[in-house]
Amino acid sequence: RTAFVRSAMEYLKKNLDKNITISHVAYVFGLSAEHFIRMFREEMHMTPYQYFMRLRTEAAAAELITTDKTVAEIAEHFAFENQFHFSKVFKRCTGLTPTAYRRCYMQK
Repeated sequence: RTAFVRSAMEYLKKNLDKNITISHVAYVFGLSAEHFIRMFREEMHMTPYQYFMRLRTEAAAAELITTDKTVAEIAEHFAFENQFHFSKVFKRCTGLTPTAYRRCYMQK
């Protein structure tokens, strides 16, 4: 099971810029979405969706402080539905809006 979850994690990491669904990932690995989510949650203590959003947020955070791309460009690059959705997810994960995060960490 651990090797399967590790493979799924790698797949998610390689597809941060794509709008893939958890059902699609389960299909790639030959599982039902329910079984995939259950196995992933048992191993990682979070759902695959939560993990994928966290990965995307971490990658977007790096872009915020290392590039001059706009928040909208970064949201689009990481296949968030829109800038509002990106900002909501980002704030839930980091406690800061993307703009506040950029201001806070670019000064250091």
